[in-house]
Amino acid sequence: MSQRICLLIVFLSTFLTFACKRSNLDSFDLKYDLVREIAARIHEETQIIDFKKVANPQEYFLQGWSFPQENHTWAQGKNCSIAFYRYDTKNDLEVEAVCRTIPSRDRRKQLVSVFLNGNSVGSFIPDPMSFQSVRLILPSSFFIVGRNIIEFRSSYTSKPSEILSGSRDSRDLSVAFQRIEFKQHLSHFVDKGLLQKANSTFITFGRLPAQFELFIQYENLRDTTSSIILTSELNERKTISLSPRKNSYKKTIHLKNEGIYELRFGTKGRQDSYAIWSQIEVRIPKRSTDNLSKVKNVPHSKKPDILLYVVDALRADHMSCYGFQRRTSPNIDKFSQENALYLNAYSNASWTKPSGASILTGLYPKYHKTMKRDDRLPNEVVTLAEKLQEIGYYTIAFIGNGNLSHVFGLDQGFDLYKEFFGTYPYSQHVQSDTINEKVFEFFKEFLSQEERKPLFMLIWTVDPHDPYTPEESVKSLFDIHRYTPIDTYDFRLLGKIRNGYIRPSKSQIEFMKIRYDQEIYFNDKSFGELVNVMKNYGIYDNSVIIFTSDHGEEFFEHGGVAHGLTLYNDQIKIPLVIKMPEIEKKIHKERVQLFDIYPTILDMLKLKPSYELDGTSFLSSPDPNRTLYFEEELDLNDLNAVLYRDKKLIYNRHFNRPPSSKSVPALELFAQNDTFELNCLPFGGHPDQMRLQELFSFRNNRDKFGIKRQGVSIPAELDEKLKALGYIR
Repeated sequence: MSQRICLLIVFLSTFLTFACKRSNLDSFDLKYDLVREIAARIHEETQIIDFKKVANPQEYFLQGWSFPQENHTWAQGKNCSIAFYRYDTKNDLEVEAVCRTIPSRDRRKQLVSVFLNGNSVGSFIPDPMSFQSVRLILPSSFFIVGRNIIEFRSSYTSKPSEILSGSRDSRDLSVAFQRIEFKQHLSHFVDKGLLQKANSTFITFGRLPAQFELFIQYENLRDTTSSIILTSELNERKTISLSPRKNSYKKTIHLKNEGIYELRFGTKGRQDSYAIWSQIEVRIPKRSTDNLSKVKNVPHSKKPDILLYVVDALRADHMSCYGFQRRTSPNIDKFSQENALYLNAYSNASWTKPSGASILTGLYPKYHKTMKRDDRLPNEVVTLAEKLQEIGYYTIAFIGNGNLSHVFGLDQGFDLYKEFFGTYPYSQHVQSDTINEKVFEFFKEFLSQEERKPLFMLIWTVDPHDPYTPEESVKSLFDIHRYTPIDTYDFRLLGKIRNGYIRPSKSQIEFMKIRYDQEIYFNDKSFGELVNVMKNYGIYDNSVIIFTSDHGEEFFEHGGVAHGLTLYNDQIKIPLVIKMPEIEKKIHKERVQLFDIYPTILDMLKLKPSYELDGTSFLSSPDPNRTLYFEEELDLNDLNAVLYRDKKLIYNRHFNRPPSSKSVPALELFAQNDTFELNCLPFGGHPDQMRLQELFSFRNNRDKFGIKRQGVSIPAELDEKLKALGYIR
């Protein structure tokens, strides 16, 4: 057994997973997990289209199809086509179809020619008597990134009524399909690892340092020879030839430059020969000066009170402390000038429940399993409130959004969980001044105790969440009279816009924005009053205060409204201001996310988490190259995104964005300085391929906890409250 880090290729079902064994990190450290990236990509690109009626295959159909039947679907006419998605344009793909043809009147054979994006890739002759499997290779040179089209052209059609006595079916039919599977052709998996046929190549990408030790275990069977060619984007090439008489390779590799390399695995030999890659081990010398993971050693006195103040649906670029032209946040401006303001803070998702759960758990939504409307936070997850409760904190929450109801399990660890929800058809939700009143009542009683516990308080306010219903005192702010009115007090407004019943003009959209800004101003006023009350009680100076939001809000920047539908900056870039002695009072430019709050508080209190968290403490030295991941799975949207120092990549597996009818590409790439993400960049080159692999690695990583998703039936009363916020339509 190796005493270093190893990457072990193992067989798991139909795709590759990774085994990383850490036994001695004194000499070596791991920089890049190549095998996991391969596994994730193969998993993402193995697609099966089931043509049975129950599988609803219509989403793949383009032209030439009849209605799905119990166990198959007929192609109607000589030509039919389907759409599928492909992101790897470096490797060939095998397509396997289970099909049969309809008999001809003159007993001739059916010849089906296959075309990929208009290019001929071969043909096959299906059997007329029974369903059989046929296979073809789809060359990588014909793929395009994203949506691809396969067309089947048949040599004849027949009417069932002409060949079957008693049939009244007059359709012109050619071939019936039961299933089509797209899978990697050149490599598959056996117990020993990755099997690669002779005279084939398999290409992947990896981030490599200038010097590393490479250890490989392999088998060349039946006179196979194998090699690995490393090629940089600058075309620096390094060839590693593996001896056919050996089964292991160990050597220190020297490259001119560190960076992203194409790794081409190649084999040569007889037609029936092959190689097996059983282990790939990357050993990178550990740098003794690397202290990115070390936490600053700061002194601590008694436990501070902790206030976490969340403003629902507040996008950062509509606050004056973030440069907005309207002075929407004078109190937050002052608070940010006296404390730490984070310029590049992001949510983990673009709607309340997964973002709120990430704040309270320190985990990605994919791991805390609270992403959909009826998801409930599993009891196995340990919340921030539970950790603080364990060390003597009194934990209380004031919640203004029904998506954080106790019904969904977000109350775990709170001694008191007070909910304030508006009720359908009442259009005005419970505003921040009302929640303040309840907070102040609590302060009066709790702070009068001679010996009290330290306090952890979560305040979740919903102005400026839609419907945009500012209080009377702020309804005339920001020259709103200059714009064409639209009834933002109608809680159905955004639904009417989504359904196309209302198409607001540019002037009306600006009116909506100002109503939103007025609510920001009103909430800012409430926050200022809360700070003043804390000062009057003498608890402000020794309190940790975190001001943030759960997500942003769209106003037609990408053709839509509200939130929860995309992963663009308007929905995921949020404000974050922190008052904490351990954090320097300045403008911080490093990239951070909501789930970093949990480990930061534990770090401040010198507490260890119950398990490894996904977030990173703000008290750690910032990593300028940190990569952020985002995810969304809601209302027919299935999205992921990855943010790098220079670019952001969005993967739209499925999308649903009413009222916009604009087609959205499967992959969108934006420059980091494209603030509103309006200029999609072309995809290509080693760095973009690497970004895509890492996105799929994040998306398809196996659940590290093994926790199952838990759904709940939403009570009628809560259903009515969620309607008031426009969530249940």
